[in-house]
Amino acid sequence: MKNMRRKTLLLSAALLLAASHTFAQVSTEVINGLSYKINARTHTATLVGDEDNPYTGNIVVPETVTAQDGTDYSVTAFGEECFLGCIDLESVKIPSTVTTLGARCFMNCQTITEIDLPEGLKELPVGCFASCASLKRIDVPASVTSVGGVCFMDCTDLSEVHLPATKSLPAQCFSRCLSLMEMEIPSSVTSIGDYCFYRSSLSSIKIPYSVTTVGAHCFEKCSMLETVELASTVTQLNEGCFSYCSSLTSLYFNGNMPDNTIGCGAPNNCSLYVPEEYYDHQEELGAVYRKIFTWTPNELTRIGQLAQRDPQVSSQGGVVTVSGLNRGEEVQFVGLDGRLLSSVQALDGTASCAVSVPVVIVRVRGAAVKVVDR
Repeated sequence: MKNMRRKTLLLSAALLLAASHTFAQVSTEVINGLSYKINARTHTATLVGDEDNPYTGNIVVPETVTAQDGTDYSVTAFGEECFLGCIDLESVKIPSTVTTLGARCFMNCQTITEIDLPEGLKELPVGCFASCASLKRIDVPASVTSVGGVCFMDCTDLSEVHLPATKSLPAQCFSRCLSLMEMEIPSSVTSIGDYCFYRSSLSSIKIPYSVTTVGAHCFEKCSMLETVELASTVTQLNEGCFSYCSSLTSLYFNGNMPDNTIGCGAPNNCSLYVPEEYYDHQEELGAVYRKIFTWTPNELTRIGQLAQRDPQVSSQGGVVTVSGLNRGEEVQFVGLDGRLLSSVQALDGTASCAVSVPVVIVRVRGAAVKVVDR
């Protein structure tokens, strides 16, 4: 029994010695006005925040620092919340040796307008640039493979973003980026998180073929969003992903409509475009969306454009015919007095109406054509 107690005491002493040795290898020092955690074992330094003296002005972080022991240490990381709330910080030069940024590293740095990220950086963590209200553009290096949630949330001046081959755009990543009017989603992204682009100013967006899921409320309240093109790989549109998108006029599907399209929240007057082979499978959607048309996706087709020819209008024997239409496309026949004579959906590329008045106005695709029946 005594031997067992002795072994236990020796083991505890060894663990305490190891812990104290490890602790002794990490110290905090202020060097040229910046605080660092110095790791004597790895010969690296991590820039950390200073709650008592928040960083201000223009900061230049060196690649190496010389500690009190006279040894040079490579600066490889910025710690968590390193610059959190440094509202008078104007710029930071990050050395090429840095590969890690801590969570919420630059959160609420309200006066930074631009920042250069070094190649070799591995990820942008949770809340890294959240509430950087003056940040206007960001180029994310190719070495970054992961972007954390709320990374750019409330970056209200952010208008230009270049992303590398990240795997996902997590929840609220660009939420309330009020100046973000365009965005190219990398072809490596497989999912777009909840509220990802909530209240951004995107006017159009193309979902690439790598994406399978669009998160709930993803584009909610994007009041300037007009057109969306979704790849055939998208199998799930989560609840309300296009809710309150008051300007949304066109949703283009490159394959069958995903699950829960009826609950995606797009306006009822939004036009839905689907390839010909899937057109007859939309009975349920037809009760909510009256404008469901066919289109022909191909490599030359760009978002907002239909693979189609201009419609042609002809009149003979009291029958006005419009040809060159997409299947299901709506045509209105109106009298000169503004009275609606008929509203017809195209079948086999044509729409016809028998009229008893000499002059008819044909309305199609936002244009109006006067037809005189001779």
